[in-house]
Amino acid sequence: MKAYRIVLGFMSEIRATKPPASISLAKTHLEAMRGRILEVLRAKKHEASEEELEKEIKKWWESTLNVFPRKQFNGGMQIAFPNTWIMGVLEERASALKLSKINRKVIKNGLMVRPRLIGLRRKGKPITEAEIIEDTVVSNDKFGKRSAIKHFEAVKPPAYTEAIYINIYTPLIDDESLRKLLEYGRLGASRGQGCGEFKLLKFEEAETR
Repeated sequence: MKAYRIVLGFMSEIRATKPPASISLAKTHLEAMRGRILEVLRAKKHEASEEELEKEIKKWWESTLNVFPRKQFNGGMQIAFPNTWIMGVLEERASALKLSKINRKVIKNGLMVRPRLIGLRRKGKPITEAEIIEDTVVSNDKFGKRSAIKHFEAVKPPAYTEAIYINIYTPLIDDESLRKLLEYGRLGASRGQGCGEFKLLKFEEAETR
């Protein structure tokens, strides 16, 4: 087994997606950010009453809010994303690069990514605040082409990850293959719009644990 320590740097804003506990987490963030949300809504809806704005907030929370998970850091709450995002990038890149020996099953069973929540940093400090972005999202499914307004927590560059540790348990993935898979990619929501673009900032062998 080998282990590697990597750091990813973001070249474009990274947008949140709904976490598994999206309702309770979104409600917590809603209460914490109510004042900021009201400012955004007032700027867009000048003639709306306070009651109408409150309804907009509830509607926003229930159906359109995408938030980042948080993790404890020195008594504060650091913005983070789940390690499953990294696994997803590895699978997509392996497919795009047509690496025949490295498929989803190999990645799933042959790699381990730590920590579970990967914190975001800027200028040596944890990022604790995110901007609120409103965007129109277009989807095309069995019901046809539809568009909806979505709200995202977004972190603008410059930003980079804390150290990410990847253990390799299969001979089908060597260090150069792993480096190639992580050279470039996209994380988070709205990746098709160029959001969440990253490049590999650091790649070094680490102690296995």
